[in-house]
Amino acid sequence: MVEAQRRFVMGGAYSIEEFKDENQFRMLLALRGMGNVREITISSKALFMRIDNAANHLMAVGMAQGLFDKAYGTQSRVDWEISQNGDLKIEVAA
Repeated sequence: MVEAQRRFVMGGAYSIEEFKDENQFRMLLALRGMGNVREITISSKALFMRIDNAANHLMAVGMAQGLFDKAYGTQSRVDWEISQNGDLKIEVAA
């Protein structure tokens, strides 16, 4: 699921501008019912994101990785963790 979503995003499903504007990215995830982005840190080397009440976490992970790869022209690795209360932490690294 993660890889499928990453490829979908890489194929042009989303604009890089949606990713670079933090507020718009938060809204993009919220409107898709994927949760509330509480924290996000982005650089050309890594992305860290924490989403409260994450729903459909595999799609959120794939979307984050795909947008990062598309924005920085890289093939990254991704790790994620879901807390006991349902919060999702995503770490993408180049």
